[in-house]
Order: sequence, then structure tokens, then C-alpha cells
Amino acid sequence: MQTHDIVFAGQPSPVFVCEDLDDVVEYTSWVHFCTTHGFTVLGLDVETTGLDPWSEDFRVTLVQISNGERTYVVPTHVTGAHEALIGTLENPKVKVATHSQYDAVALATLGIVLGPKVIDTYVLSRLLAPGNDTPHGLKPLCTEWLQAPELEQADAERAAYFKAEAKVHAPKEIARAPRKVESWGWKHLSPMSPEVLRYAGMDALAVRLLAPVLTDALIKQGVPETLIEQELWLASVATAMRVRGLKVDVPRVQALLDTYRDEMEQAKLVIRTITGLPSALSPKRIDWLLEQGVEFDPQRTTEKGRPQLDKESLVELCRKYQGGDVSTVLHCSLFLSERKNSVANLENFLAHADQHGYVHPEIKTLGAKTGRMSITNPALQTLKKSDPILRGCFVAEKGMSLISADFSQIEIRIAAALSGDEALSSPILNGVDTHDDTAKRLFGEDFTKDQRQLAKMVNFGSLYGGGAGTLSKQAGITVDEARGVVTKWKATYPQIARMSHVLSGMPVVVNPAGRRIPTDPQRPYANLNYMIQSTARDLFVVAVERIVREFGVQALWLFVHDEVLLHVPKEQADDAAKRVQDIMHTVFYGIPIDAEAEVLGGRWGADAAA
Repeated sequence: MQTHDIVFAGQPSPVFVCEDLDDVVEYTSWVHFCTTHGFTVLGLDVETTGLDPWSEDFRVTLVQISNGERTYVVPTHVTGAHEALIGTLENPKVKVATHSQYDAVALATLGIVLGPKVIDTYVLSRLLAPGNDTPHGLKPLCTEWLQAPELEQADAERAAYFKAEAKVHAPKEIARAPRKVESWGWKHLSPMSPEVLRYAGMDALAVRLLAPVLTDALIKQGVPETLIEQELWLASVATAMRVRGLKVDVPRVQALLDTYRDEMEQAKLVIRTITGLPSALSPKRIDWLLEQGVEFDPQRTTEKGRPQLDKESLVELCRKYQGGDVSTVLHCSLFLSERKNSVANLENFLAHADQHGYVHPEIKTLGAKTGRMSITNPALQTLKKSDPILRGCFVAEKGMSLISADFSQIEIRIAAALSGDEALSSPILNGVDTHDDTAKRLFGEDFTKDQRQLAKMVNFGSLYGGGAGTLSKQAGITVDEARGVVTKWKATYPQIARMSHVLSGMPVVVNPAGRRIPTDPQRPYANLNYMIQSTARDLFVVAVERIVREFGVQALWLFVHDEVLLHVPKEQADDAAKRVQDIMHTVFYGIPIDAEAEVLGGRWGADAAA
């Protein structure tokens, strides 16, 4: 058994490294001692050969376990290590503290399932300090909360070792690039070097000591323990969905890529032919358009004062200029902008697909300040319902069907519930369309279709914290006209306006679930949105808990903002959709919260788009 004496937070702490079966037996005896003497939460960290658990050459090299007093490093190549780790990590008496989803995902490649026993310090940190204004990495958290800069120092020593080895053994193009050196080192250097072992052991020790400190800080801050437990549970569910993955229709993706690339080349040829420019994407397109008499929005300029030619600007210009060469160039430019985004998404689907055609996106359960979730690698939350083509690249397993469910007009219903505004509550309680009712109140009984759309915009805009300027751009009306509509809206719904005013003066928004959201002094008007969006998100998670109780975690396929997708046997899909809709229905402060569920079939997106 190797022994490394390290110092962490100013205190000496031994790290033991198993080298043979006898050492593994000693480790298992220590775990037994821990579980029978009250040490039921163990710090956990892993070291691997890379960051992509689904690459063919990925493997876990070290697993580190700490009770906060001593730490064991278990190399996976040692005889008996795998069995011992399963015995530890699947022991029902044991909970583990980790930092982020990565450790649980990596261990899944060894067949070790952590499930809801994880206390994720990354989740605790984001709950304690929502958003990205403060760092949530393990090293800065240790420095701040444990007064332990030793972890950062140990990592620096490990990085210096990688760098020195790369100068001697790595190709020159790798040795000269720090990020490549990191990847090369984890993949090619022995994990048994003292520099790696000291850093690895310290990681597990750090996360074990950090977990109770962050938990205590949350409780002292007034965050309910039920909310903490709910967030940790949700993170474990997101990890399970990531490990399982989503099936990609690879032939469809490749066919779309080929088609879109051909169409883009044709559009570029049209632009070059009309303008005479050598490149269809040349900045000189603007000069050509100016020569043709095109007037650009003076408010939309680059840092150098040049007119903008982004997608938003192109949409307005296409609407303004109809017919002739100018219109053709503008529409081809807009087409290229839209197709470029689609092509980038399709390429990402293939880039993130494993050898079996599955992507494993990371669902960040506390992606935004309000707790709203986000998805990366690939960024699936950017795929709009209104465009089923890209969503349709993901398919259900054979014999299975996808169901989509989300709340109906959740923001408006929450605003009515929290404010008690009678004017907003009345149509909800009486089954009247909210936007129709708003249009009638703002413009009279004979409101037009355009006025109804304007009412919808001001409803959502006001709840999202948007003002007259935002409404002016969205609706294509003057700022004065927009200001008049917003003023009348506030007068129509005075209790919401009052709630917004009260919230705007608060340094921290605390929603009904006890979630605390620090406010931005420069944007006090956003506090209303923080309250509404965070409450919607928490109601969504409660609904997800009910769905899991009914269908099990394995039925969950993906979260996309406030939409939950389920994966069920095809013959059960219709009944399951009705059941999900009933499960999600609730009443919040006297206001019914309704849900809509639909059977999508075998493809995320319309089957007709297949």
C-alpha cells in the first residue's frame, strides 16, 4: 500500500493507494468500518483517460474514496478493485459527495450506478449562488469555503508534471498547446505518478469536506431542506437520462446535411451572379446593397459603425424590399443565415453521437439564475417546436413512442396566482382565452387579429420584464405607441403592477418553494420574471416527481425548458399521454395549472417531416 501524506486546509491527511489484492481487502475493511461507525457519506472522485465517456478508448483509471479523515485511491487495474468499488458505491448505507455529473457518468461505464445517492456539490453551489456571477468549480469553492488553496496547488503541480513529460514524449504540436497537453497527459501518462495520486486523493477529500459546509450555508440562508433534496434528486435523474442517451437517425442527418449544403451553394451562386462579388458572404454585400438604395436601420450597427446584416436585420429588410435583384440577394442571404444554423446543429448531432448512434447531452438542471434547465453537447434546447425538421433527427427505440407534455400558459397562470389580480384570474377561472380577454380590455370588444397578437406580446413581455422598447421591436410599432399599450396594460392589471413594484425593490427574490435568486441592481424590473419563471420551474419539477412515481425514471427521455418528453411502449402511448396530462394538472393558490400532452410517435418532431 502506497502512502502519501498531504496537507489540506492546513491539516495533514493521509492518502492510501491500493497496489494489490491485499490492499483492496484492507480498503473494503475500512469501508465497513466507516459504514458501521457513522461515516455514511463518502467523498468520491474519478480520474479517466478523457472527457468523453462514450469514446471507444475511454476508461476509468482511478477511483478515490474519502471519509474526510483518510482517503483511499483504488486503481481500476488492481485485482479485486471493480468488485470492491461496486460493494462500496452500491451499498444502500452509503451516500457519496461528488462535484458535477461527470463522476457518476464515468462510473456508469464500469456498470456502477449511483442513482439518487449523490450529494453533488456543484448543484449545492449553484443553488447557493444562482447564475454565473460566482465560480462554481471545485478549486475556487475549496479556497472560498474551506480556506484550502492546496487543491489548486496540487493541480498546478500535476499540470507541471504533464507539461514536462509532454516536452519529452509528446509530438511537438501537442507539447506547444496547453489544452492538448492536458488531454494527452490523462490519456498517455501513468495515473500512478505521485503528482497525479496526490491531486486525485485531494479531490475526493475536498468534495467530502465541502458538501456539509455548503449544505449548512444553504440552510442558514433559509433554503428549505426539501428544496435541496429535490435538486439533488433531479440532478440524479438528469444523469440517468444522459447515460441512457437519445437515438439519432444518422442517415436522416447525413441526408439533410447533403441537401442543405447543396442548397447553400446554389444560394451563394445566385448572390455572386447578381452582385459580381467573389464571395457570397463578402462584407462588400453591404456596399452593393447601399448602391442599390437599401436603407439600413441606423440603430443596428457593428462596433465599427457598419450596418448589421445579421438574421434579425435580414428579416426586416426582406419584409421591406420586395421584388427585383435586391430582394433576391436579401432573401438568399437570409436563407444562408438560417441554413448555416441548421447545418451547425446537424454537424453537432453527428459530432456528439457515439459509435452506436446515440447522443448523451448534459442536462444542466440549474442552468439559469431562476433554476431553468439548459442542455449542452448538443444544445437541444435551441431546437424549436415550430421547426420539426431538426427535432425529427431524434427517434424512439423500436416499438416505443415519444410523448411531449408541458404546462399551458404557465407564466400567466402563476402571475395571476401570486398577484391575486382579479382581472387576470377571471378568464382563467372561467375558461376564457387569456389573450382574447386582454385584447378586449385593451382595445374593446371588436379587437382585430393584429390587436390580439399585440395583447399576447404585451402579456408575455410584461411578465418577462420587457418594456416599451422591447414591445416596439417585437410588434413593429413606435416606442410611443408601445409605451401607451404598456401603460394601459399596467392599469388593467394593477395587482401585477403592484407586485412588480414591490419585487423590484428587493435585493433577493424568494419564491414560494424557498428558492433564493439574487437580483441585478441594474435590472430591478427583471425581478417579476425571476419570481414567475422560478416558480414555473419548481412546479414543473413537482410534476416530474409525480410522473416518475407513475411511470418510473426509465420513462423519462428529455427535459427541454418546461417540456418533459417520455418514452413509452407504442401501444400504451395514448393512455399514457392522458395520464401524464392528469398528473401534471394542479391548483396553485386557487389558480388551475393545466397541462397539454401529445403523442409524437416514433420521432421527436412531426412524423410527417420524416
